Amino acid sequence: MWFLKDLGRLNQERLAIESLSDSCTWLDGVHWRFDGPQLVVDADIRLEDDRSIPIELRFPEVYPSSPASVRPKDAGVLSGHQYIGGELCLEVGPDNWHPASHTASLLLESTYRLLTLETEHATDATVRIPDRHALTDGQAQRFEFLRWVVTPDVIDTLNALPQGPSYRCDVIDVFHEQALTAFLSRIERANGADDWLDPGVPGQLKNPGRLLRGAIITGNVGALTLAQLDQAEVISSLLEEPALPDSQDEGIDNALDNISYVFVKGFGGRWEAHCRWTGGGKVWRCSMLEADTAPHSLRHGMDTVTLCETSVALVGLGSAGSKIATSLARTGVGRFVLLDDDLLHPANLVRHDHDWTGVGQHKVDAVADRIALINPSADVVRRRLRLHGQEASSSAASALAALGGADLIIDATANPAVFTLCAHVAKHSKKPLLWLEVFAGGIGGLIARARPDTDAEPFTLRAAVHAAANEIAEHKGVEAPGGASNYGAVVEDEIVTATDADVSVLSAQATQIALDTLLQPDPTRFPHPAYLVGMARAWVFEEAFHTIPVDCSAPVDWSSVVETDKATRNEASAFIVSLLETLPADADAETAA
Repeated sequence: MWFLKDLGRLNQERLAIESLSDSCTWLDGVHWRFDGPQLVVDADIRLEDDRSIPIELRFPEVYPSSPASVRPKDAGVLSGHQYIGGELCLEVGPDNWHPASHTASLLLESTYRLLTLETEHATDATVRIPDRHALTDGQAQRFEFLRWVVTPDVIDTLNALPQGPSYRCDVIDVFHEQALTAFLSRIERANGADDWLDPGVPGQLKNPGRLLRGAIITGNVGALTLAQLDQAEVISSLLEEPALPDSQDEGIDNALDNISYVFVKGFGGRWEAHCRWTGGGKVWRCSMLEADTAPHSLRHGMDTVTLCETSVALVGLGSAGSKIATSLARTGVGRFVLLDDDLLHPANLVRHDHDWTGVGQHKVDAVADRIALINPSADVVRRRLRLHGQEASSSAASALAALGGADLIIDATANPAVFTLCAHVAKHSKKPLLWLEVFAGGIGGLIARARPDTDAEPFTLRAAVHAAANEIAEHKGVEAPGGASNYGAVVEDEIVTATDADVSVLSAQATQIALDTLLQPDPTRFPHPAYLVGMARAWVFEEAFHTIPVDCSAPVDWSSVVETDKATRNEASAFIVSLLETLPADADAETAA
């Protein structure tokens, strides 16, 4: 208890309150007492209108690190500056309390000033009563269950609607344990006008949430009070006059009872959202939460204009691949080709970037859905296919062609056979290839990239990187670890696996190199073709986060033309010419094009 640990502070607080009581006429009945482990001061605040307000000043157990609180003794509503629970919002609080120079007597003085000013200016709303009541959105919404999330596009569009007619709209709401959040996602426009879609709200949001019908009332309802707008019969009458037009969507029940949300422009031109449940029998007003839509470039400093035009092909959507995909989506990459044949199991959640909502899906679909919720404008191509697996040749060829069309290929499988296919595609399409391996036991990993005409081609670079890593290991007198698809190793008969944190660190580093590859800054942030990243004091790593750049002297040659002798070239050329001569004229022209 603070007062037993610091008897000097207890005396200081007691003398300060006694001095205040002796020097003023408005503080009476000071009485100290215990309430469990807390120390409490009861007192009466006398106002100019001869009222006597009983209050209690309560010291928290962590005092003086946190200030005391003041509330009315009867637990009623005493002031317009009062938190839920009864505590007064005073001039001094946790955000401006200084334990070394402040005492609880300041809170009693602030209480008197607050109650006095409120009494003197009860009918004058222009007078500013001193307090600290400047709440963040989070504080203001703390006790609001129904929340309408409003983007700037929504308000601009609503204000631009002609006044008078009503409109049908779509609303997506998402139920959480502590809140129901609603988003106005689409406005139907009659008479052939194009519907409006909010570009900031992912359509995919309707899957974890609900897609409901709504109505927008543009008529003048400014004379109606907020209390009237909260009445079910008032909202119902607004839907009937003027009449709400029928939906242009097929198969939609146009009954007014199916309208779950109603948007009206109330007093002061402020748009309000009202939620109707039980067939319109009850109405609740939603609190408005203005969405933060700061550009991505302000958040992470990347060139989002360039990134939104880039494409990444990602092979392997497991622990590392899923994290890289979602991180690139957050950064603004505009197009993805995702390739994996595996399903998401509950056991995968120890390291995978998704959660239980994706269990049972193909990992490709789970990650694609996650990207859609992060970056609605991203275009995602899904391939539920296993490279180097038992697949139709045409399907495998189509998938490899899709990889070659991307600006960057990432192999997150740590599978040598898959690397071989990705490397062939990268070399023949002259596209950069990035790959990573998590070493067995989670001691660290390897990240490497091969860029056309800058680094050695993938096969040569991989061999050179492994040779260089083995050389480092030999120099230190240790054996090289293996990459492991299950990130596991056996150490003294105990299975040791990489944690989600281990994989996350390596994935984040790989994402950084991927972004550097896409944006091509000059100079590059990563001048070496490969990096060994340590997570523990093991093998060649001296400590966690020990990073060792790996260089190689391999030649930079990305040519995919196979050298042949003159006779072989002539024979093959003659065969190709014979095939061309058999083509119809129109096909010949198309082949030439």
